Amino acid sequence: MKKILLAIDESTPGTTLMQQAASIARLDDSVVVGVFVQDTSLLDYYTVLGGEPNYYEHAYRVIKEEMNEEERKVVGLIDYFVDFCHSAGIRFKVHFDKGAPFEELVDESRFADLMLLSYRTYFASDNEGNHQELVKRLIARAHCPILLLPEQGYEIHTVLLCYDGEQASINAINSYAFRFEKAASRYKHILLRTFKTPEDRTELESGLEELLSLRFGTVEQIDLYGDPHEVLLHHASLNPGSMLVMGAYGHSALTRLFVTSTAEHVVKSGTVPAFVAH
Repeated sequence: MKKILLAIDESTPGTTLMQQAASIARLDDSVVVGVFVQDTSLLDYYTVLGGEPNYYEHAYRVIKEEMNEEERKVVGLIDYFVDFCHSAGIRFKVHFDKGAPFEELVDESRFADLMLLSYRTYFASDNEGNHQELVKRLIARAHCPILLLPEQGYEIHTVLLCYDGEQASINAINSYAFRFEKAASRYKHILLRTFKTPEDRTELESGLEELLSLRFGTVEQIDLYGDPHEVLLHHASLNPGSMLVMGAYGHSALTRLFVTSTAEHVVKSGTVPAFVAH
């Protein structure tokens, strides 16, 4: 893993997000790319303004002042990020984008190995403070896997590989193994399967068993019973230092990504590090 995107907005300072990014980057000497976006959607509003010239000019001045203030805030965040990276001794780059934050982040994800995203990231004006909405949209559209991180992080020592029988979960396990190849040897890995009742339990497929053995060596298996949305989070909460690895559905907004997905419940909780991939 060589290029890690770190989405940074006004919610970032004061959290452990950058420290966690630095810890992950050190595992493989990765470059952390701080992505900063100045929201220019107000300019779209300006282009459709009409009315009397005086009103038009006044509206333009107001919008220009707000844009200048927004740019000053972003520059301040960049300075904060650069100072941190120097003190942490990690390699870094800065990408200062201008546009709609969601679209800019999706575009950046085309050329990265991983995106680190705080559960509280929202790029204010793009989502009016709705943290969950931006996170859910990015999981649906991002071209690289996303590692969701809680506001107050912790050192990860156990990786919970969530398997629901769907191909998406296999893809997520493979994606995690590829990106965390060096780090994986330091972690304990547990395969978590969920069933409604003990009577619904099935034997583990030989192909999956072989895959896990080749990827991780020894993998403990734990079967949980009940509502998957609840038992997975409950198990993770009882084991501090855990990270979930889970699959998401496709990129299209027409898919069932967050209709019945456990990932939606993880996003709502915002408490457990979660590696999510298509």
